Amino acid sequence: MTDFDDATTEGTQSSPSWGGVCVKLLQGPLYRTGVDDVNWKTLTTWLSEINNYFEKIGLIVLVNQGDGYAYLSQLDDFKAREAMNGFEDVDDEDMHKDSEGEKIPRLIKKMPMTVELSMLCVLLREALDRAEGEDSSELVLKESEIKDMIVPYLKTMSDQTKIMKRLDEYISQLIKLTFIREINENENAAAGKEREFEIRRIIKSRISPTFLEEFKKRLLEQNEKNGVSEK
Repeated sequence: MTDFDDATTEGTQSSPSWGGVCVKLLQGPLYRTGVDDVNWKTLTTWLSEINNYFEKIGLIVLVNQGDGYAYLSQLDDFKAREAMNGFEDVDDEDMHKDSEGEKIPRLIKKMPMTVELSMLCVLLREALDRAEGEDSSELVLKESEIKDMIVPYLKTMSDQTKIMKRLDEYISQLIKLTFIREINENENAAAGKEREFEIRRIIKSRISPTFLEEFKKRLLEQNEKNGVSEK
């Protein structure tokens, strides 16, 4: 074997067993698919090591064991601190580590949402809360039911074609955010039935009680400014 081959062999290290989970987390939220979910088991088994890895680039993994989802957040993100309630293995001191040294550029991009999309997320969060209050294991809504929630807030738009296009865009954005997941897709398509969506519980961590309070406050201020009174 040549010196070059020796150097290549010595410099090559195998990826850790949890490396694939890190890649999936960088791609988006990770969801538990069942009791035998290999990725979820790897995540929960190696969570400390995975967080140590992401800490170097200013990230932290927030894991909700009860609802079965996990996602990456910036260490210095206020929402990450707020989301700690209900999440496992989040050390309060870890939230400040990156502030002690050089500021790390933001890696997790925030998706800007229109007022209408924000309102739809709020309405879905409240619908999920009601379903949980009725001891429902999951909330499934038809596409028309989701769209009907936001239609009253699009009443200033007179062009029906534009309204329908906007509603389709909202559905696509909710899917991209992983707030909703289409279910029975093939069966419904084959039977010519309406699309159905599961409202995922991750929306509760992204649309927090603080967000709800602040959003409603701003909406009330905007209504007062526009001369709209609440019933």
